[in-house]
Amino acid sequence: IYIVHHSTTATIAEAFPARALVPAGHNIIRLDSGKPTLCVGIEPVSGSYRTSDVNPSTIVMVSPGTGSVDQITALDSRRTILDATDRHEGAKLDACFRKEDLRRLFDRIQPGRSVVSVRIEGRLVSGGKFSAPMDLTIVPGKGHVSAAVAPNPLNPQTTVSFWSATPGRVSVLVFDAWGRLVRTLDREEGSPVGYHEVTFDGHGDHGERLGSGIYFYRIVTPDGAATGRLVIAR
Repeated sequence: IYIVHHSTTATIAEAFPARALVPAGHNIIRLDSGKPTLCVGIEPVSGSYRTSDVNPSTIVMVSPGTGSVDQITALDSRRTILDATDRHEGAKLDACFRKEDLRRLFDRIQPGRSVVSVRIEGRLVSGGKFSAPMDLTIVPGKGHVSAAVAPNPLNPQTTVSFWSATPGRVSVLVFDAWGRLVRTLDREEGSPVGYHEVTFDGHGDHGERLGSGIYFYRIVTPDGAATGRLVIAR
């Protein structure tokens, strides 16, 4: 007589089932605007595992083939919020993903709206992992340049970020209040589709330290141009 003992630990192929939840309407992800993070609630299905058993630093969003990376990692455990009732099996774990990481995960999606099936996964300290399927509606861009500067005012530097939906020539320029070109941050002949970042350290093209005041950036791509104001505060 053989007695078979069934382990309660899931294997990699037998991930514990979980449910991924976002507030109503928040599953529409606009990559060129909106909040800087997407927060997802994760809970076990029918008590399949304990939320308190999750290692928060292992939580990832997986979406093969949609971007330059196949998965991204949630913010570290200090930024992951455990529900106040975490001692119960049905407690919810909130994991947040940065918008810049989401852009890399979905930077191969064409303009327009696309429904993408992703998985939220993570490891359990007791062994095994959980897996939660979820559909997201991805809106990569609107066929024009969308740009942002942060921090603004800058001191000592800032990041100019923008999204382009068409590959081709790109330039990022900084002008002073009198319209004079003071810095060329970027000039590319074959810039790819997607999210781009360039750093501005408050210096001119000749290495001179620019004075405090109001400046203007201009970004030109095949989709068009974007302009905005930035401030140097010394």
